[in-house]
Amino acid sequence: ESNPLPRSLQIKTYESESLESVAQLLKSPNYSDKVRRVSYEDNKQFIQDLISRNKVIVKNGLVSSVTFVIISLIVIINTIRIIILSRKDEIKIIKLVGASDLFVKTPFFVEAIISALLAAAFSTLFLYISFSTNIQIIPLFVSQYFSGIDVSIEDIMKSYIWLIFIFQFVFALSLIFTTTLFSIRKYLKN
Repeated sequence: ESNPLPRSLQIKTYESESLESVAQLLKSPNYSDKVRRVSYEDNKQFIQDLISRNKVIVKNGLVSSVTFVIISLIVIINTIRIIILSRKDEIKIIKLVGASDLFVKTPFFVEAIISALLAAAFSTLFLYISFSTNIQIIPLFVSQYFSGIDVSIEDIMKSYIWLIFIFQFVFALSLIFTTTLFSIRKYLKN
């Protein structure tokens, strides 16, 4: 009666699928004299519904992500093809004069570098702003993955912002270079 602490113990798991096994363990004869009630049984259906809905949401998120990646690739390829098509006559004249393939590709590669720099800069800026404005929400979401680490998300973002920028730049540049080479090859054959 004089104990100020509650007479309950909350057990949390890293994976929601292991709740069933923890509940079974607490009902075992080893703990039956120490545990009066396990609330998992009261909420079992609700927990199982949440787990199944979470799996559906994750699958739908992956399908949506792959779909948007494919759509963005198609848009990038078609945009570059339109740019090359609008310069078709210019490419033919340059080739007739005797220019090498590298000379024809160079303006497109310069445009690719500028586009990749702008895309990486805007993307990194957007990422940094969204992290800094939602900084109170993010630790609650990410804390399960970084348990025991006493570093804030803002410090991590400030430390690795250039690495994130470089990664995005290299990814965008390789994507634009690949699609440019794929799109211009038709006009270099002539």
